[in-house]
Amino acid sequence: MQINLDRRAVFLFIILCIGAVYSMRLFQLQVIQHSDYEMKAAENSIKPIEDTPLRGVFYDRNRKLLVQNIPTYTIRVIPAEYDTTKNYLVEAICGLPPGYVHTLLIKNRQFSKFVPLKVKRGVDFSSIGWVEENSAELKGVDYIIEMQRGYLDSIMASHVYGYTKEISPKLLVADDYYSPGDLIGSNGIERKYEKTLRGIKGYKYVVVDARRREVTNFSKELKNLPSIKGKDLVLGLDALSQKTAEQELRGKIGAVVAIEPQTGEIIAMASSPTYDLNEFSYFTPKEYIQQLYTDKDKPLFNRASSAAHPPGYVRQIF
Repeated sequence: MQINLDRRAVFLFIILCIGAVYSMRLFQLQVIQHSDYEMKAAENSIKPIEDTPLRGVFYDRNRKLLVQNIPTYTIRVIPAEYDTTKNYLVEAICGLPPGYVHTLLIKNRQFSKFVPLKVKRGVDFSSIGWVEENSAELKGVDYIIEMQRGYLDSIMASHVYGYTKEISPKLLVADDYYSPGDLIGSNGIERKYEKTLRGIKGYKYVVVDARRREVTNFSKELKNLPSIKGKDLVLGLDALSQKTAEQELRGKIGAVVAIEPQTGEIIAMASSPTYDLNEFSYFTPKEYIQQLYTDKDKPLFNRASSAAHPPGYVRQIF
C-alpha cells in the first residue's frame, strides 16, 4: 500500500514539474519575449496590391478607334509612411496649390492608412525623375504607371462620350469595387456603361516588412489574380460623319443629330459649344471647371438631347 502511495506521489510530482516547465515557457513567450515575437510577425506580413484593369475602348461603326487608353505617370502618397511636413515639396512637384495634399489626407482619413492615395495623374517624366532622386527624403511617396483616356484629335464628341473622373467619397462608400483615387465614368457613355467598361480588378500578393516595404512575392496559399480588361464598345457613330458635324457647328450655337433611317442608329451627334475632353483626362484645374460653369453659352449643356427647340428644316432627297 505504501509503495502505491509513493508511486502516486512521484507521478504527481512529475506532472507538476512538466506543468511548471510549460507554464514558465508560456510566460516567457507571452510576457518576456512578447515584443520580440510581435516585431518578427510585423516584419513578415502579406500585402495585396491592386492591379487596375484596362478600361474598355470605343470604336465607331466601322471599327475605327475613337477612345483609347494611353500610359501616364501618377504620383501617390501612403499615409502610414508619409511625412506631412513634405506637403510643400509634393505640391511643388505636382504643380498643385498649397494645402491640396493636406485636404486629400483629411478627406480619406476614414480609409486604411496603408491604402495609397493618388495625388496627381499625368505627371511628366522629369518630375518622376526628381522623385526617384530624392526618394530618401520623400518616404511614403511613390509613383505608378496608369492608363488614361486618349481621344482622336479630329473628333471630340464630348457630350456623347462623357469622361472619367476620380470617384467621390460618397460613391466610394456605396460600391466596394472601388478604392480611393479610382476613376469612374461621369456623363455620357462612360457613365452609362461604367460596369461594362471598368473590367475586373486583379491582385498581387507580396510579403512586406514592418515598414511595409516589399520583400518578396507571396506564392503559398494566395495566388496572384490577373486583372481582366473591360469590354470594348462598338458605337453606332460614324467617325467621318461625326467629324463633319463638329466642323459645321464650330463657332455656332446648336446641335446636329444624324440618324440611320433603317435601324435608328445615331451616326453623328454633336452639340456646340463643347468642351475639351483632354482637360478631364488628368488633373482638371479648378479654373477650367469654373470657366465651363460660368460660360454664358453653357458648353456643358447637351443641346442634341436636352434642348427644347424645334428641329431644323428636313430636306428629303428623292
